[in-house]
Amino acid sequence: MKKCVIVGSVRVESFNEKEKAPDTLYIAADGGYEQMKSRGLSPDVLLGDFDSLDCGTKLPEGAEVIKYPIEKDDTDTLLAVKEAIKRGCDEITLYGALGGERFDHSIATLQTLTYAAARGVKITAVGESGEKPFYVTAIKDGKIEFPPETEGTLSVMCADGYCQGVTVENAKYCVENAIMTPSFPIGVSNSFIKGRRASVSVKKGTLWVFYGG
Repeated sequence: MKKCVIVGSVRVESFNEKEKAPDTLYIAADGGYEQMKSRGLSPDVLLGDFDSLDCGTKLPEGAEVIKYPIEKDDTDTLLAVKEAIKRGCDEITLYGALGGERFDHSIATLQTLTYAAARGVKITAVGESGEKPFYVTAIKDGKIEFPPETEGTLSVMCADGYCQGVTVENAKYCVENAIMTPSFPIGVSNSFIKGRRASVSVKKGTLWVFYGG
């Protein structure tokens, strides 16, 4: 799998890499460059409309810079995900795109996860609740498994109109072959049982899976 790390402008302490991982594409989405720079890292690609980037910021040497107009259809996060997919990445970790001052942008990030999952990409967004990180992924017609040491909450939500065959195994609350819709948040506030390998799967449809925190 070709990996990509995308960094947005919302500050997250869980993005604590001191050096870039080998064979990984690093994309800074607009103000995410400031976050990378503060950790001594330079992106491979810097893109966006640059409305979140300080006008006095010196652009990184050696990085490919792709500038978009402010009036556009895609968010900077979606542009970064599209760029990663175009370059052959099929595993994406997204930092700095949840929380912050704009709740609507967090919703847009969830939609971006759905976009990636529909194209067969494994994608996870990392946010923070207090001092603890939490994670959100999207799975389409598939399954996600968690190692037995996983702790924290587990919530499952329908990301599109109709999810069939939803199964949650080895969590506090289990379900088999259920149907979920966006209008009833029945999958909220489940939790892991330490020592058990929990899993979430869906036969048809796309789920948002929130965990950790």
